[in-house]
Amino acid sequence: MIVYVWFRTTNRLKWRVWLSFFPLLFSSLSCNIHREGAAIVILREARRKRVAAGKDPMGMASAALYIACLQHNEKITQKNIAVAAGVTEVTVRNRYKALKKQLNLQIPD
Repeated sequence: MIVYVWFRTTNRLKWRVWLSFFPLLFSSLSCNIHREGAAIVILREARRKRVAAGKDPMGMASAALYIACLQHNEKITQKNIAVAAGVTEVTVRNRYKALKKQLNLQIPD
């Protein structure tokens, strides 16, 4: 019972940490504020399907934001998001690929 309670508390804390990264990203990027809601929906689905288990929260948040921008035809580069998030372009690209594949997301070219 103690382990179960600890896991539930840790899981909720980790989710709050993920959500706390969005204001940091949006303050330094020039993307539409409505993309934050779309990125949170992507992260919720990733959490539900356990795609993000063991991954860096900032990397997941930045990839979710990148996907949300692409879905709404907003042009933003992986480099811009990576610099704002303090992660590498490779991290954004790898998390993007994982989310796209495992969540079966349709992203326009």
